[in-house]
Parts: sequence; C-alpha cells; structure tokens
Amino acid sequence: TDGPPPPPLHKWDGNATGVMVGPSLAWLDRAPVGVAAQGTGLHAAFRMSFIAQFLDAEVMLDHDRYAGDGKLSGGLTRTAVGFQGALHPGFPLLVFNDVVNDIASGVHGYFGMQWVRMGLPDATAIPQTDGMTSDWRLGATVGIGADVPVSPRGGASGWWLTARYEGRWVWFGDHNPDLPLGDTRALLMLGWRHYDTNWARVGLPWH
Repeated sequence: TDGPPPPPLHKWDGNATGVMVGPSLAWLDRAPVGVAAQGTGLHAAFRMSFIAQFLDAEVMLDHDRYAGDGKLSGGLTRTAVGFQGALHPGFPLLVFNDVVNDIASGVHGYFGMQWVRMGLPDATAIPQTDGMTSDWRLGATVGIGADVPVSPRGGASGWWLTARYEGRWVWFGDHNPDLPLGDTRALLMLGWRHYDTNWARVGLPWH
C-alpha cells in the first residue's frame, strides 16, 4: 500500500483571525507645558481579515505615556479603546502564492475611532488644561501599514510582523474643546493568525 494520504496543505488566502501586540513611539504635535514631546506606549488588538484580506477589522487597546519635567507636570498618559478598519489594495496578488506577493498584499491603509482618556497627574500647573486632570473624549486615527509573514507557508496558523505609521487626534476637556492633542506614532507588532475560516463560510440554501 501507499500509506495514508498526506495532510492537506493550508495556503494563506488572506482570511484569518488573530491577535497582535507591540511597542510604539509617538510624538506630540503640540506638547502642553512641562510635558515631553516624545512618548512610548503599547498597542494590542484582536484582528479579523476576510474577503481574501481585502478588509481587516480590529478591536484595539492603547496606552501611551509622555514624561513630565517633575516641576510643572507629572506627565501625560493616553489610554484608548476603539475600532479600526483597514483596506489592502494589493489583495489580488495573493493568487501568486509566494512570500513576496504575501508582503505586497499586506500593505494597507486604515482608519479608526476610539474613546480616549487623557490623564494629566499634575494638571493644575498646566494652564492649557484649565485644571482638569483627565477626560474621556472621542478620537480618530488614520495611518498606513505593512504585514510581513514570519512563519513558513503551508501551516494552519502563523506569526506575522506588522509595522505602522499613523496620526491621531483627540479634543481634550469640556472647558477647552478647541485644544487638540494630536500626535503621530510608529508601531511594530508581533501577531499570530489562525487561517481556519470556517466561521466565514456560508452554505448553499438548498443544501
């Protein structure tokens, strides 16, 4: 006998569910008095890719911190939860089934909305905040990114690296609605994706 047939080869077809997490480096557009313009943070997200990776949907959590000078301010923290959607214009390249085109199809642009808390531990010393220590406001994000496979092809799951660069905006304080605290941010994340997409399959109505 020839023995049992080999297990089926799982080809990356752009459809997956997964998680990703990684550090970030951010720069405030206009830092409040006593707050450093550069900060560090952490980003985590649950991600779903479907329609052959044409569209990604993400639920995300962010936390960033900008250090203070210890005199006028104890620093600035930014915590956010929200949703992001990404589009991959090169998704048709997946049909070539090679790593180069996997990377090319991973280039994406995205837009997100978040509920953001800006914390100023010593806000009474910062005139721009009108003495407010924290507030929850609506924020927006827009950016570009790229996904690079780390694991070899042919598995049912795999590791990926995602690099992104984005701009973020939030309006802080009921007393100062026109004070935008915007920043730009670079991220590098490690993600794990599961390629089983049975959840996305719809049976024929007559079966």
